[in-house]
Amino acid sequence: AKKRTFQNTFSKGTFAYSTLKRKQLQVDQEIRFTLKHKTSPSQRVLLAGSLPQLGSWSLPISLQTSADRETHTIVINIPISIESFEYKYLIDSNHVALWEDGPNRCFDRSASA
Repeated sequence: AKKRTFQNTFSKGTFAYSTLKRKQLQVDQEIRFTLKHKTSPSQRVLLAGSLPQLGSWSLPISLQTSADRETHTIVINIPISIESFEYKYLIDSNHVALWEDGPNRCFDRSASA
């Protein structure tokens, strides 16, 4: 059997996984979502969006909350091949989620470069 050697490369939140043949197997980028919003102890901030990693609009994910309950953060790995997606924050209070007002937020990789 032929032995494979793998190489890990980290650069600006990007994880590249490749063989010596330089065949690219997977490339993701970490994207940090942060919302500044004061919440009460009975509330939590959720995130939903158009990607499977963001629940495909039907299964929101919970953000980590700071001790002062003013900053809410989560880091998601998104494939580099995805150029843009939409998302929105929700506030869950006693199992009732309220969507933020206004249009969906948009992430555009070309605009963030």
